[in-house]
Amino acid sequence: MSSSTVPVRSGSLNKKKVVISIDFGTSRTGFCYSLTNDVKKTRVKNTSWKDAPSGVSFPKTLTQLLYEKSDTRKPVAWGYTSLDMLSREFEDESESDEDEEGGEEIPAQNSKYYHFKTFKMGLFNNPSGMVKDTTGVFEKNVGELIVDYLKLLFHDQIKPTVEKSLGSKLNLDEVTWCLTVPAIWKDEQKSDMRLAAYTAGLTKTPEASSDDFKIILEPEGAAAYCMEYQASKGKPLREGESFLVCDLGGGTVDLTCHKFEKARLRELAEGSGDACGSTYLDDAFIIYLEECFGKKFVETLRKKYGQTYLDILKIWERTKVTTTDLTKDINVDMPGQLSSFLESANVKSDKFRAKRGQLKITSEALQTIYQDSLEKTRNLVEKQLETIQSETGKMVDYIFIVGGFGASKVVQNFLIDNFSSQVKGIVIPNEPAEAVVDGAALLGIDDSLISTRRMRMTYGVKAQKGSEEIFDTFVIANQELEVDQGISREYKVQRANQQAMKIIIYSTKLKSITKVDETKCHKIGEIQVHMTDMTGGMDRIVKVTMYFGRSETRVTAIEKNTGIEYSALIKYDGELFSHGESIADTPPVQPHHLIFANDVSGSMWARDALPTMSLLKTSHNNRVGALYEACYAFLETRKETSDISSCILHNHDSIIIYDKKPATPSLVSDYMMKYNADGGNNFLKVFETVEQVLKSSNNEEFKPIVFFMTDGAWHDDGAPAYLEGLMLRYPDLTVHVINLGSSINFELMNRIAKIGRGTISTSGMSAVELKSTYLSLLPYLD
Repeated sequence: MSSSTVPVRSGSLNKKKVVISIDFGTSRTGFCYSLTNDVKKTRVKNTSWKDAPSGVSFPKTLTQLLYEKSDTRKPVAWGYTSLDMLSREFEDESESDEDEEGGEEIPAQNSKYYHFKTFKMGLFNNPSGMVKDTTGVFEKNVGELIVDYLKLLFHDQIKPTVEKSLGSKLNLDEVTWCLTVPAIWKDEQKSDMRLAAYTAGLTKTPEASSDDFKIILEPEGAAAYCMEYQASKGKPLREGESFLVCDLGGGTVDLTCHKFEKARLRELAEGSGDACGSTYLDDAFIIYLEECFGKKFVETLRKKYGQTYLDILKIWERTKVTTTDLTKDINVDMPGQLSSFLESANVKSDKFRAKRGQLKITSEALQTIYQDSLEKTRNLVEKQLETIQSETGKMVDYIFIVGGFGASKVVQNFLIDNFSSQVKGIVIPNEPAEAVVDGAALLGIDDSLISTRRMRMTYGVKAQKGSEEIFDTFVIANQELEVDQGISREYKVQRANQQAMKIIIYSTKLKSITKVDETKCHKIGEIQVHMTDMTGGMDRIVKVTMYFGRSETRVTAIEKNTGIEYSALIKYDGELFSHGESIADTPPVQPHHLIFANDVSGSMWARDALPTMSLLKTSHNNRVGALYEACYAFLETRKETSDISSCILHNHDSIIIYDKKPATPSLVSDYMMKYNADGGNNFLKVFETVEQVLKSSNNEEFKPIVFFMTDGAWHDDGAPAYLEGLMLRYPDLTVHVINLGSSINFELMNRIAKIGRGTISTSGMSAVELKSTYLSLLPYLD
């Protein structure tokens, strides 16, 4: 353990017993805690990790997970342990394979594990939300990976460590959690992390208050640490001095600039950053290995001799941190087995000295490996300094270099060479890697250390002005706001008998926007305000207030006639916000098992109902695309519920393509879109397949609902009779029928809907109408 102390303003901890910060990093993760009854407010960093290399005392462990192939639902190891288990397994396999005749290559799938690392950035740069394991043959949802990691970190390491210090059991009501995210992340990624923390068991609700849970921007945590670090070294920041924090991590490089005013930090300009951290050097090193030994050999090494391959990467991990000079060749000791493997494969390289077992990395290669990351970092810093100079009329006083990658002498020297002449000094703390996690805990203890922030986006709502819909701006990008500063607007009803008002919230990077244009702004949420008391008619008003200046934005809407307040944190992609007054009184809704039975027969190839989503226009510009768009819109409304979903695609046969998994739009983008229209019809087969799904379902926990969709006329092939038996076997089942177009056997479809105790809906030939038809079924769920 390592620790640091700081004086803290009184009254900021709200009766909490402990503040716990988690710096969840791309390559490494750490945590820090502070007991609130400690008058010195000591912040303790964990430096002892299970299965860490001998002699290693570091404030972070590896952000890695290991799953058994036989059961990928739960990981069997995390952190250093995952790498240790994988290494031992590969070592055992390599030894046993040496005895096999013929020296046959061992395919990667013989491993009993799937290994995941650097998956955090999947939230930022992977629209599909799926991340491949290190072999590239299996993938999992990035959200599931993050939840699994946080859950294990909490239960295996944080909980026992903090409980030992407390001398009692850890009660979630007595914890303030501080979870760090990169400055370049958007509202949606912050929301993902908040939800992940809840799902992992850190908080009791995804809408936890700021007393219970805080999102901390990584460079802001580092800024708070740097302010305190200077004071601890006897060189406190002077009133009016400013500094740039360059936070260099595994995945991202983040920059923020603050001014020290009245013992607090004021943000001088909008932060910036890019995905150019240390893990991107690893990819460049692999390319160098391939240049030395050939792609085929490196791939063989990875699959057959995994222990040696992992040892090489471990050696490179140490090398990239300890390298100090890119102008000289370096010789790196390789694992002992590499020589014999190369000889067996008849592979030679002038960069490998077999007798010494050393790989020569030339200065040219080193410069190539580091070049992209260093140049991007320099460009980021240059641009940020130019912005500060332009907006304030003066240069910053200091540059602080922090983060795990900030410990690299190459990076430090590069930044010193390029920028030391422009500032008073470049400051590098003794432990750059602990700056973010320590500073995050510091802000958890007293978040008033940050006085103002710059807005990353322009925020506004869709409003009616006469006959025109406008973008009513609340704040603009880069606007400086005090923490928790509220900005209000008032909106009148449009009709005397209006019973509800929908407040739709948008964001955009544009500083000037007058109309809501979906190509230029992004819908991030909506609040439904109930106005059933119509006293006052056209004079009824809703007051909307957005509270800015924190790392997350809060919105309230007050119906002034009744005084009822509706509030929520900003979400994204149109998630419905909850009525703040009625949550406690509303009985929990039973989660559903949504079973989509989608027609993909040949008639669905017709192009008289076309999708509007660009995602679908290219590959599914037909009735199937319109159907998939409708399903996407429907699932968009269910993604934050506990619902699960399955999908059956039917023509002359029926196949299950998605079985009892989370109800999210990825069902469409990652599964449905693999299929297009073909074949005939077989309704009997549809309901036989529905029963296959139900047989292995928990139908008491999840209420089963089938959405049976078709566009074609079909005869009674026994489906109604089979459905009657199905309803007897599964009495909680409901079947809703959706018809596309009028070429339908309405008598048959009415019978199916009646037997299934559901509804029958008929949509016109358009994606918009079909989408509306699916969304009209939502009230039957809630």
